[in-house]
Amino acid sequence: MTHIEFSKHKSFRQKLFYFISNKVWRAMPTRLKKSLEDHFLFIKGKKYDLIIIDDLLPIPLTPWRNFEYENLIRLYPKSKVIVDFSNTLLKGEKEYYQHFEELQKGYPLLAEKLTPIRKGTSINSKLVYLLFYNNIKRYYTLLKKNKAFFGFTLYPGGGFKLNDTACDTLLKEAIGDPLCKFVITDQKVTYDYLTNILQMPKEKIFFIYGIPLQFKDTKETVLLEKKYFSGNKTSIDVVFIAHKYRPYGKDKGFDVFQEAVLALIDNPSFNFHIVGNFTKADLIYTEIENRVKFYGHIGEEIFSTFFEDKDILISPNKPNVIAPGAFDGFPLGSSLAGGFNNCVMLLTNELNESPEIFIDGLHYLKIRPTNEDIVDKLLVLKGDKERMKLIATEGKKRISEIYNYKNQNAERLTVISKFI
Repeated sequence: MTHIEFSKHKSFRQKLFYFISNKVWRAMPTRLKKSLEDHFLFIKGKKYDLIIIDDLLPIPLTPWRNFEYENLIRLYPKSKVIVDFSNTLLKGEKEYYQHFEELQKGYPLLAEKLTPIRKGTSINSKLVYLLFYNNIKRYYTLLKKNKAFFGFTLYPGGGFKLNDTACDTLLKEAIGDPLCKFVITDQKVTYDYLTNILQMPKEKIFFIYGIPLQFKDTKETVLLEKKYFSGNKTSIDVVFIAHKYRPYGKDKGFDVFQEAVLALIDNPSFNFHIVGNFTKADLIYTEIENRVKFYGHIGEEIFSTFFEDKDILISPNKPNVIAPGAFDGFPLGSSLAGGFNNCVMLLTNELNESPEIFIDGLHYLKIRPTNEDIVDKLLVLKGDKERMKLIATEGKKRISEIYNYKNQNAERLTVISKFI
């Protein structure tokens, strides 16, 4: 469990209280913290219909998470979101209240429901909902101790690994517990692993492909007029977008992307753009420094503007890099942002995930995580504008079909509502 952070409230007195609480919590011996967690956290208090426990909020940089939570809160006003701010991978230099203010701009209803975890936090609810393996690992014992009914979505990442003894043991115990009402999976490989390998009861496991997204559509004609494949410019703008979890972003294939840039360093037909928490310090090949442009993290509110003059998105991510058995979902949410905004998606799919949903050569181009394959495909696309336009158009159409509200949030709400 993590330390206490600033409250969302604005008054000096309240901020001072949380500041002092935070300092006191940090200064406590580990054994005392453990005792407080075991005996004073998650007491029975006010009764809720739904409690969500989250380790990232108020950091606003995962739109699919924010969109799902806000819709759940809208359906169940008698709810709250307990946040422990322990997932610091996207935190940066900002404090809790600074992230909160950014979240509030895009998701005011969600921001209103946030409650920083602290002594005496109530977990008295008809259902507790969580995302990712790490949150089950952190809170299962406390949920069990409080006899709290719960359900969770098991996304790729977040500590989940295939064929890992520790993960398997915890998942079997947690999912097999009568307190666990459901598990939602968004990848076929995860569903098959739980039902076939771990032999979890199929009546508890639900498969809803993809993640809930709320893309704000833009004028198609404006976007297409600025694309290379529409003949209005002579160079191709290529984007790499991801979050760095490992040195040099090797799990996301940033090393491979750099090799591709290096191979095309003298080709003026291509410009390269990098989005995410990457800097010049992550360049393995310093020769490419003047051929790439860094943007840092960008928010969903500027996706359409950013991608307006971009043509191709590359995601050469690889499984088993963070740890044996670790893998990403397909496609990545960041890839979908580019695809929805009319970029041709060049994506790896090492686990051959759902080839009947996203068809190679129609909705995207499948790449191997090698610079040779990436360069070959870039050069082929450069000479075939009609193919680029077809893949970009069909890719956006497919994303709109799969990730719309009906197919994502509505299905999730249907599952969750059965147990509230």
